Amino acid sequence: MAPQPGDVLRVTVYGAVLHEGILTEEGTVISNSRRNGRVVEESVRSFANGRKITNIGPLSDVSPHLAIAHARTRLGREYKLYSDNCQHFVRRAYRLKPSSPQRDVFVYGLLALAAFVFVF
Repeated sequence: MAPQPGDVLRVTVYGAVLHEGILTEEGTVISNSRRNGRVVEESVRSFANGRKITNIGPLSDVSPHLAIAHARTRLGREYKLYSDNCQHFVRRAYRLKPSSPQRDVFVYGLLALAAFVFVF
């Protein structure tokens, strides 16, 4: 199925890091971009930067148009790896608790590794 406005699009960067954004009615993507250091609206081509796009679809039952409108209110906001990255951004736009599953896996993995090294 073709991507629809409001769908969350995802690309993999650096081999394992996920970057997410929201497709708009105009065919652009709004995302909180580490590359740009802030929330930007850019072409799909620029968002993907030559990488394969995966369509995640909408994240909740919030109207896609409302999610897009909310995303646009955040344009220009600063990127923050641990508290306001692309995953936090798309979840906020869909009125979900801002979270970053990949950040959590990374942080908890490091804590587990540190605990293992400390114990042994």
